[in-house]
Amino acid sequence: MTVEKTALRMYLARHGVTVEAERVGRSGSGHLYYYNDAAGVPRQYLDGPGAPTIFVTYDPVRPYRAVHVSWAVAVICKTALALVAEVLVLLLCAWMSFGLLW
Repeated sequence: MTVEKTALRMYLARHGVTVEAERVGRSGSGHLYYYNDAAGVPRQYLDGPGAPTIFVTYDPVRPYRAVHVSWAVAVICKTALALVAEVLVLLLCAWMSFGLLW
């Protein structure tokens, strides 16, 4: 996952509008969903778990930018786990480097 996509998910978790999207089929490698924005304009979201309906959060300023709601929690957990793993690797490297010298 890119930094831009992670930042978008974090921004939309706080400022986005959540609506229900309905699956209408498949497109390429993902599932295609349609939702209506606040103005009633139909929008599409490509991806998702394949469920008949999902919740998506979209940007009220740019309604074409949307994310699947359940991903916000997954992204936060994945990022926290990666940070913990990086700290543990750094501590292990420091212990091996300095521990062997003392």
